[in-house]
Amino acid sequence: MTTADRNVLITVHVLKTDHGFVARAVELPVVSRPAETARIAIRVFKGEVAAYLEAAENEGNLETTLDEHGFRGAVDSGALQVDVHQIETVRVPLQDRLVRSARAV
Repeated sequence: MTTADRNVLITVHVLKTDHGFVARAVELPVVSRPAETARIAIRVFKGEVAAYLEAAENEGNLETTLDEHGFRGAVDSGALQVDVHQIETVRVPLQDRLVRSARAV
């Protein structure tokens, strides 16, 4: 199996912000820098994920990092992915002082 045959499957949310499009992973603590288009944000995001995983490998904890984020399978398998158990949208009440602070921005 070649390196090109091995993949990590990641769920990406692309958000439109005041500064451009931003891609972020659901499974990993990775966020792209703002980009002009969603396509560019995803391309930048892929580079950020690769750098994050390479740093984990250089620190000697790639398998631990992937396991802690829910990825299942061996690193040398065809594709690692998270076994999602449940997806929910939750409501978190904001304290009044936080709402006032957000309005001031």
